[in-house]
Amino acid sequence: MLQCLAAAGADLNAAKADAWTPALIAAKKDEVEALRCLKDGGADLDLPKATDGSTPAFVAASKGNVASLKFLEEAGADLNKANGDGATPTYVAAQNGHLAAVSCLCFGLADPNLAMSNGWTPAVVAAKNNYPKILLELNERGAKLDLPTSSGATAAYVAAQHGSLEALRCLAELGADLNLATQTGATAAFVAAQAGNLPALRCLGHAGANLNLAKPDGSTPAHAAAAKGFIEVIRYLSDQGVNMDKRNSAGASPLSVAEARGHDGLVKSMKY
Repeated sequence: MLQCLAAAGADLNAAKADAWTPALIAAKKDEVEALRCLKDGGADLDLPKATDGSTPAFVAASKGNVASLKFLEEAGADLNKANGDGATPTYVAAQNGHLAAVSCLCFGLADPNLAMSNGWTPAVVAAKNNYPKILLELNERGAKLDLPTSSGATAAYVAAQHGSLEALRCLAELGADLNLATQTGATAAFVAAQAGNLPALRCLGHAGANLNLAKPDGSTPAHAAAAKGFIEVIRYLSDQGVNMDKRNSAGASPLSVAEARGHDGLVKSMKY
């Protein structure tokens, strides 16, 4: 059918009312033969969807359609072309947990470090969604695991923030810097303590993260946990030798923070 349309002079790049072109539809459905016919007929395999900038490669990656991705690469399609939000095919494959697609893209010509406009890389989104195997693949293909987002958050920070323990362990094993702070000065340990996420904090401590690092205002993970009344977190930090007498720029210690917030149970635990 496509060959007939091409022979008849039909515009193979023409989009439907919903902005989907024949190439976008073929990539979505993983119809490689249709993509081949479109290429042979002169269709633009990099033509983005008018509404959101998604290319056929992006659509195939979002669905984990490896066969289509391989064909598009062989056909010379741009595997790094981002959609309107700045997300590349590798990013959306990592976001959706499509390991084979990530491998296919990064083994080819895709750059695993290209970030969205907010600085989020494939590694960061894989960390958020707790995909350790994708992190391993990205690392194998040259991804920089410590690249920060526009707010300064690294993949390790995001993993700790979202309680993505398998991803956090993976990042630690791959040598990611667990002590890098965001623009506000918060480390992975700080955000884990602030959220009361003891498993994440234990993971960080076991991996050698510095649990004493303070923000510019002097607040440490202990201050963050004390402000929320997290008894078990404070107990763990104390057992790890964290300085419970350290005062922030306002002169407050974790104990005085807990007292000010009315966390009587924590105060009693810290005093006795």
